[in-house]
Amino acid sequence: APAPAPAALLSYSTVTLSLKNSSFNQAVSYLNSLENLDRAFLITNVDIVSGGAEGAAPGSVTLNLNGRIYVRPPTADEEKAAADASAAASASPEASPSATP
Repeated sequence: APAPAPAALLSYSTVTLSLKNSSFNQAVSYLNSLENLDRAFLITNVDIVSGGAEGAAPGSVTLNLNGRIYVRPPTADEEKAAADASAAASASPEASPSATP
């Protein structure tokens, strides 16, 4: 029997973000929320710096984060559903002339 086809490769987008003037607890909470994303997220660099921007509240921190968010290619069923939805959205009702007395 032939070998099954290899799985499609995942693709990813590189993400860089900064969370400024937050409390340390807010920064840690944000990092924890990344674990609950519907997509895989790989943190490649994280830096928490004490002190925020000028005028920031005492005890604030800045979170700097680099990472990759991964997505898988759509399945055939998902592609068909997207194409059907696109076709339905682009279909416009035909205007019919109205009778004027």
